[in-house]
Amino acid sequence: MSYLIRPIVSSDEFFLWEMLYQAIYVPPGIEPPGRDILRRPEIERYLRGWGRTHDFGLVAVDATTSMRIGAAWWRLLTGGEKGYGYIDDETPELTVAVVPKRRQGVGTQLLGQLIDVAQHRCLSLSLSVSSANPGRAALPAAGIRNCRDLRNVACHEVGGACEVHSGRESRLSSRFSV
Repeated sequence: MSYLIRPIVSSDEFFLWEMLYQAIYVPPGIEPPGRDILRRPEIERYLRGWGRTHDFGLVAVDATTSMRIGAAWWRLLTGGEKGYGYIDDETPELTVAVVPKRRQGVGTQLLGQLIDVAQHRCLSLSLSVSSANPGRAALPAAGIRNCRDLRNVACHEVGGACEVHSGRESRLSSRFSV
């Protein structure tokens, strides 16, 4: 399969909503939620009003059909909009998803290129992943490490350094050196 990766543009918005839905982990044997879940404030905050100052993302496009097949983006969520992977007011949260029938390394490539952009911009990133999600196994190879576990969600950080002291997270660095 051949595909191209390009920055998100405004005409990708409908596709991004589909990818946000696909990013919701549903354990095997469980009925997926209805699409109305995207209207819940704790979910829609990852995409509503796309194009804010700190928003950035990439879309994978099939080179033959020009169909969008995956997306990865970050958004800075602060104040009352803190997301599942909140670390601090300077660390954007990641969302990554691929069309189910096209998951042959596309997400890994999207994530890798997004991390490259973050490194160039001297950003740390956060990614929250269900503890039951088998996709967690691929994260260390992409340079993503577990920062903390909260209930059934693990918070992963890309770039900054986390250390645990007496059960509390301590930020050592929030920036890459490039």
